[in-house]
Amino acid sequence: LEASLVAVSADNAKVYDELDKLITDANGRALLDKIKTARAENNRVRDAVLILSRQSSTNRQANAQAYSLGRTQFDPANMQYLADLDALIDFTKTDTDTTSASIQTGVQSSKAGILIGLGLALIVGMNIAFFISRGTFRILQSISNSLSDGSNQVSSAAAQVSAASQTLAEGSSEQASSLEETS
Repeated sequence: LEASLVAVSADNAKVYDELDKLITDANGRALLDKIKTARAENNRVRDAVLILSRQSSTNRQANAQAYSLGRTQFDPANMQYLADLDALIDFTKTDTDTTSASIQTGVQSSKAGILIGLGLALIVGMNIAFFISRGTFRILQSISNSLSDGSNQVSSAAAQVSAASQTLAEGSSEQASSLEETS
């Protein structure tokens, strides 16, 4: 029995060392300190009861003292230790729930921020596309107008060349007929 109590007590000490590293809140630290104090008292009274209990096999009075010490000191110390453990568990649960709610709020805010950012990026992208296409349209319109003016000028020049060719052909025809008449 005593060997298992020593092993369990050593395991509990390791757990409290790990818990000591995890608790950063002042209220949690105060509750943990209170538990450590209650645990030390609990272990002190338990050890005293065990010492008297070992003597009880040879001494009836020691057995009565062990029983009395167990009821008057160990039971209240153990109840206080368990109550302090329950208080830390309740605090940890509340703290965990608060932290979880805070994380969920942060995640929701992040989602909203991402959606807003995407929406703004979409609007900015659409505006950029609009201005680029509008600018490209204007440039292409200007080029088209220039080409149209150029083709009109070429057409007009071609008409002038055609008229001049016609006039030349008529003049040649007249000269050929005059030559025929003179010959």
